[in-house]
Amino acid sequence: MSLVIFLALVPFAKLPLPRVWAFIPVYESALVINDLITAVLLFGQFRILRTPGLLVLACGYLFTACMATVHALTFPDLFAPGGWLGAGPQSTAWLYMFWHAGFPLFVIAYAWLKDQPRSLSRLTRFTPLAVAGVFGLVGAFTVAATVGQDALPKIMRGNHYTTAMVYVIVSVWAFSLFALVRLWRCRVRSVLDLWVMVVVCAWLFDIALSAMLNAGRFDLGFYAGRIYGLLAASFVLLMLLLENGMLYARLAQMHQSELQKNATLMALAQRIAEGDLTVRVDPQSYMGSVGQALEEMVDSLREMNHEISGGVAVLASSATTILSGASQVASGAADSASAVTQAVITMAETKQTALVASEKAQHVSEAAQRAAQVSQLGQESVDDAVARMLHIREHMGQIAASTIKLTEHAMMIGEIIATVNDLADQSNLLAVNASIEAAKAGEQGLGFGVVAQEVRSLAQQSKQATVQVRSILNDIGKAISGAVQTAEQGAQAVESGVKQSKAAGESIRQLAESIAESAQAAAQIAVSAQQQLAGIDQLAQAMDDISASATRNAESTRETEAAAQSLHELGQTLERLMLRYKA
Repeated sequence: MSLVIFLALVPFAKLPLPRVWAFIPVYESALVINDLITAVLLFGQFRILRTPGLLVLACGYLFTACMATVHALTFPDLFAPGGWLGAGPQSTAWLYMFWHAGFPLFVIAYAWLKDQPRSLSRLTRFTPLAVAGVFGLVGAFTVAATVGQDALPKIMRGNHYTTAMVYVIVSVWAFSLFALVRLWRCRVRSVLDLWVMVVVCAWLFDIALSAMLNAGRFDLGFYAGRIYGLLAASFVLLMLLLENGMLYARLAQMHQSELQKNATLMALAQRIAEGDLTVRVDPQSYMGSVGQALEEMVDSLREMNHEISGGVAVLASSATTILSGASQVASGAADSASAVTQAVITMAETKQTALVASEKAQHVSEAAQRAAQVSQLGQESVDDAVARMLHIREHMGQIAASTIKLTEHAMMIGEIIATVNDLADQSNLLAVNASIEAAKAGEQGLGFGVVAQEVRSLAQQSKQATVQVRSILNDIGKAISGAVQTAEQGAQAVESGVKQSKAAGESIRQLAESIAESAQAAAQIAVSAQQQLAGIDQLAQAMDDISASATRNAESTRETEAAAQSLHELGQTLERLMLRYKA
């Protein structure tokens, strides 16, 4: 029908008609209202169905509503001689081109998104961004058509078209044709797709009559094309309104039916809640899945009732056994805690004793070290004494040797004294003989007699001196003999002292070694005592931890006993509750 009317109007498209200025605001106001309502309805369906194509189509209708508003505000001589928003002679025509080229692009995007995976539904959170993008696009086209109109080709000369208009409008019309083809090639078409195809067809008729086949503004094609545009905007709106009405009616019927079914379900649920599991559910009386699920639920409850009854009996018996065992464990835990406490006290006393033993061992180790130092000094002193006694023995040997030499010299002196004594006797004898001869000589021999007398006197004195020297030599010999004997005794004593000193040095060395070993053993004992003290300290800490753990275990055991008591009471309560259900 639309095609017939379109073909009938084509020959008269350039027929001039009167300028009806009220037609433009009325037409575009209706167009804006229809497109806004359509966009709101499509946004609502998008929020329900989560289909990205609906979001794009809703943005397309929002785009046409905004562009229609801007187009009306810039229309020359409608609200102002040159139009508002800084419009020029070309602004309104180019806004029409942007408007009628933009909507088919949204339709093409809608058709393309229909064939894409549903994972794109995650873009629903970007709805505000999509709306903002539409406003930004409209603003960009408005600025391009007003501020940038000089950069665009001139397609209007007054109220008539220029030659450039032909190329521009053919391109715009081709966008709508491509959108129609793209919708036709969709694999699955919904009712909305069919109505959008009707809209695109009307859009093609609108562009052809109002911009391609007419001569300019306010001719038959101008008015008829815009009427087609208004009808195109109304088709989808009417379809959406009718579909919403039918959906509401169906929803009301389903709601009433669901109320009745819910009443029946509530009665069955009440019987089940009262413990009557003998009810029979007819799945055909309700929505298939609900009735089937309710029947399966009742059957499951019956089976669960039997299983729970057996389980409750086992639970009650087990709870009694657990309660008895928990009581025994609690008693044993209390005894263990008491024993652990006593062990902790004993360990503390042992730790104190070990501490005292460690201190004593340390003192013994220090004393042993001091004794080792003293024995070392004693060993050095004995070694020095032995060396000095050996030195004395050497001196005593030298003294004995000197004494022996002195004895030999004394003997030689004795021999010399004997010789002198013999000489004195001979001199005395010669003096006597000389005196005799001097007496015989008389006065001539007087002087010789005096000499002989003197010689005799000297001989007597020499003899007396030799006697004294012999006596002295005898005394010296006796003294030397005593000295030799004393030197020999001293040498023997020194030898004995050396032997004893060596024996004492050996004993002191052995004692020093023994003291060193004792000091080392004492040091090891001290270290062992320290290690033992550390071990006892760790053991005491472990016993403290064990005591704390035993205390916690005792508390846990008491809690377990209380829980076992509660479990026992719960088992008895469950037994009473299970008696309420009939299966």
